[in-house]
Amino acid sequence: MIRYILFFFLFSIVVLAESSAINQLLKEANSRKLGYELKWKQLLGYNTGSILFHKSDVKSEPFFLAKDGRTNPVSELNKTIRSYFAPLPKDQNDHPQCRFPARYIWLERQLGIARYPHPKPNCNLYNEFRNNEISESISLLYVGGYFSNPSSFYGHLLLKFNQSTPLYLNTTVNYGAIVPPNESPVMYIAKGIMGGYDSTYSDQRFYRYNHNYVEDDLRDIWEYKLNLTPYQRELLTAHTWEMLGEFYTYYFFRDNCAYRVAKLVDLVIEDSIIPKYTPWTLPYQIIVNANQVPGLVSEVNYIPSRENRFIQLYERLTIDEQVVFKEILKQHNFDSNEYKLLTTDQKINILNVLIEYLGFLSVKNTKDKPSKILKQKVSLERIKLPPSTMPPQFKGVPIHKSQPSSLIEVSNIQNNGVGGLGLRFRATNYDALSINTARIPNATIEMMDFKIDVIQNEIKFDYLTFINVVALNTSRTGLRGDGGLAWSLQIGIDQDKTMGLHESVFFTEIGLGKSMALGLNSVGYGILAIQFQGGEFPLGISPKVGFISKLSNHWKLQAELAEYFYNDQKLTLIKSELRYSTTNTSDFRIQYKKSFEDQIKFSRGIYW
Repeated sequence: MIRYILFFFLFSIVVLAESSAINQLLKEANSRKLGYELKWKQLLGYNTGSILFHKSDVKSEPFFLAKDGRTNPVSELNKTIRSYFAPLPKDQNDHPQCRFPARYIWLERQLGIARYPHPKPNCNLYNEFRNNEISESISLLYVGGYFSNPSSFYGHLLLKFNQSTPLYLNTTVNYGAIVPPNESPVMYIAKGIMGGYDSTYSDQRFYRYNHNYVEDDLRDIWEYKLNLTPYQRELLTAHTWEMLGEFYTYYFFRDNCAYRVAKLVDLVIEDSIIPKYTPWTLPYQIIVNANQVPGLVSEVNYIPSRENRFIQLYERLTIDEQVVFKEILKQHNFDSNEYKLLTTDQKINILNVLIEYLGFLSVKNTKDKPSKILKQKVSLERIKLPPSTMPPQFKGVPIHKSQPSSLIEVSNIQNNGVGGLGLRFRATNYDALSINTARIPNATIEMMDFKIDVIQNEIKFDYLTFINVVALNTSRTGLRGDGGLAWSLQIGIDQDKTMGLHESVFFTEIGLGKSMALGLNSVGYGILAIQFQGGEFPLGISPKVGFISKLSNHWKLQAELAEYFYNDQKLTLIKSELRYSTTNTSDFRIQYKKSFEDQIKFSRGIYW
């Protein structure tokens, strides 16, 4: 009996002590109004930039401990504090300290919870995620644009935790929509824009993303290491962990990978890196904004795609070495006297390029894959030689140094000798005459490009382009597989294709063709396009030929001839445009266009 009385007495003391500690913590938290603190709301996933929608973006009910936690941050804070004193469950990973370690780290810094006795669970799963250590550094990863997938036109953003493990084993976090298998591209785009998909964070080792993006998709990665304190790194790691697997609504233009990865980083810095004044969020914008925060980015590293590794190594070969390289590809052996007479270093250079090139061909979308026998021969020949004394260094211009993607353009227009003004706005991203730095050369990817003209005091609609993509895929080496089909996709509203009727029609244009290098700084192309549109001419075919030429560091020229055939009608469209760039944020353009009328346009563009 005495034993039970003693147990009850001790238990009562513990309960009273815990109750006193909780009350003290709640009193202090509420007196300081911690439930309204920006960082606390960020920990709960609240849309802190919205006045009308004061609730968390997280849709998962288990993420909130309080019943009204999604809309009441104070209630969630009070419930969180109480939960840290709850008994340990059978699986200690289910304890709130393990489920929400970032909340605990932040509240401990604010209130000093550790000074009060409370359970200390063993958070095995969280410790496994963080490799039982604070990350040495944390990096934003920018993955280059990918024309084979509409969702990746503008690149992708990842978050990498650099731990003591080897590079390729570093934990890397992704955010993306949960798309059903075999979803049609049309449905994918429509639902992505309208918020038809759930989305979530997920984590993998870096080697998986390196394989998918760098090796298979042939996309470059730029790593931006962040200069964070140990506390910031610990808080960011913990917050990322507690957000894994929680559900959001995906919106292609705004609430996308760039927005959500930036949301994680925003928790631990004072200046938000999310763009404030645009209704869209691009990975490029996040990288630029991060570089504009003083001292935030400590180091920038380039991880070239398999394609760029091969091209850069091939371009470093001498002309004689390139001849031997092509002979090996043709003969599938190393018997030529030219090869045998090479020095060891020359052989190593050629074999290293061969290995990269054959790997590139293996993943390139071509029917002419390299034979396994040739790949084996090259590998065996390389093994006979000593290792390279110096690993190759690859060059690339960081994406944050590229030209800004949004454009406002003011024009002086002459239409058939009648003067006027033009005003153009392009939301994103770049066209064939834009500065190529850190972008795909001579390519076009534009979205929400709108233009109106004011002629004789009358406002006239010119065009609205929802999306315009032109990928020329021009070969840089002349080797098989380097370069391929040129293609184009344009969706919008325009007048040029209405045979002079001055009617605006909605159209979709899809084209396929080829491009080729015309010297060092010029590209020629030919594309056969099909148009589907409203109005009197619903279906048309259009062959196009043109060229793009970089005349100097400041001057660039494009010219194109297109013939539009609609039933028994024909329209010829001639366009030429000359661009002079003064700085990275402005340029001047002269354009001549002849269709059912002649137009000359002098423009000044501002990029932002």
